[in-house]
Amino acid sequence: MKLRHQINALLLACTATSQLLDPLDLEYSAHLEQNIQPMNTGPRVRNSHLELEERALPIKHDDALDGNVVSIADLEIQSVSLRPGQESSIYAFDFTTETSNFITSFYLSANVGEYPIDDVKSWTAAEMKEYFGMRFYVNSTKFSYMETFKEGYTSDIAYFTNKLEALDGVLYVQPYFHANSTLFNDTDNFVLEFAISEAHIAFQWDNGTMTNLVDADDDSAVFLSSVMNTTVQPESYWLNHSSSIHVHVFDIEGYRRLQGLTRSWLAVTDSVPVVEDSSIERIFTTSKGELQEQFVISGLNASTVYYVIFTESFGSGEQGGVVYSAIEIVTQKEGSCELIFGLDFCDNVAYSVPQSYEFAKDKNRTALKLLYDNYASSVYQNFSYAMQQISCDAESDSRYSPIATCQDCHNSYKNWLCGVLIPRCATTPNDYFMARSAGEMRTEQLSSMINPPSDWYEVLPCIDMCHAIVRDCPSDFSFSCPQDSSSILQSYSYWDDDSSFDTCNNVGNGTMTATSSGRKSVKLGWGHLLLLGVCWIFVF
Repeated sequence: MKLRHQINALLLACTATSQLLDPLDLEYSAHLEQNIQPMNTGPRVRNSHLELEERALPIKHDDALDGNVVSIADLEIQSVSLRPGQESSIYAFDFTTETSNFITSFYLSANVGEYPIDDVKSWTAAEMKEYFGMRFYVNSTKFSYMETFKEGYTSDIAYFTNKLEALDGVLYVQPYFHANSTLFNDTDNFVLEFAISEAHIAFQWDNGTMTNLVDADDDSAVFLSSVMNTTVQPESYWLNHSSSIHVHVFDIEGYRRLQGLTRSWLAVTDSVPVVEDSSIERIFTTSKGELQEQFVISGLNASTVYYVIFTESFGSGEQGGVVYSAIEIVTQKEGSCELIFGLDFCDNVAYSVPQSYEFAKDKNRTALKLLYDNYASSVYQNFSYAMQQISCDAESDSRYSPIATCQDCHNSYKNWLCGVLIPRCATTPNDYFMARSAGEMRTEQLSSMINPPSDWYEVLPCIDMCHAIVRDCPSDFSFSCPQDSSSILQSYSYWDDDSSFDTCNNVGNGTMTATSSGRKSVKLGWGHLLLLGVCWIFVF
């Protein structure tokens, strides 16, 4: 199983200066912090105390392991519930390394289901470590590494160098919940799950999000997954894999209760959602040329903050899975914008557009979606006729461009046209956006079709889409773009990679060029597009 995240690495030094040590004689371990690569596992000097002091490792000396020892199997998830001061069982994972591997790895992962405290965020890391955690022993009972949790999650790797010789060993785990009469009472519980495996990490946390928030209106939001690699796995695999993806939606209060546990598989999957699965629609799309999955969440409240966490179970009877980072969404004000997606012609459009009085009660969004899509399709037809006069099938040295093709031109023009004729709508003012009054659209033709019921803000099309037309289409068409910022900002905006929101509306899969210099400007107005080379004038 591919590791989904960066994890802490527990490097076990099993060698001396001249010969391999018996792992049962191992008396120390070295821990590497997150984001640091595992160290060289070759021969090392067994000056353990000096090495540990230099690395400032949190090593605790124990004279002996007390309590009942419970043997656990590979990937066997253990559920533990402790009261303050209660002595936990010791869980023992016996292993024998393979002779064919020079390095053998074992993965420990654990997550917290419940802390007996109301506000985890008010506790320091040192305080949390003092009362809640796990001791991780390697072979010897003299030293333990103190596993502590961050946002309810921890993981480590134990490496053994075997020099192609089988090694026997034991990994011990003992959770703890230290008592404090002023902080806890006898009914408090510390709940966690953990597992050890040579195969993969049972519980994983990924600092990515797996999906991106596309847009939201006043009662729904749409997310788009990353591209699914159909070269490595067939399309049928991804279609079946969809059932392993779960969507967890929290309002502010629900997310507050999850604080301190946002990386915990147990806490997230056991939480009570504010949106039922029946209100989440899944749609596979190839609109960008590659397979992706859309997640449409309905039943949200207007002008409300939500947090969405995606999880991915391993399936095939295995327990555990991956927790992805939370995504914050803020729904828009009621009655101004409407989210549309799944258009036939403008299939790359999936964002909020201005509502219209005539379609305010269209809960299925069908009529408004068709109006925009049919209008864009009808305007595109004129361009299609013009392209028929271009020798698209000629040899590369005879074509209008040795790099771009007619299909490239079709795609770029279509993306630009859909972005222009289907304006993106927002209800929050921003310096990048264009303020529009109730009933106002950018052209007379659009105003005759769409009648916005309230004031709104337009997320202007990205200038890059116009640049793409100039780049990909025949020079006979004489496409050009405004040459100064004042002209650009009347109709377009720039993409800013450093912004936390979309500073312009980009339709399609073109590359953004949001740099502070070298921006070519564009001169395509909303009212008309003049094709000088073939004498076509497209009037919107």
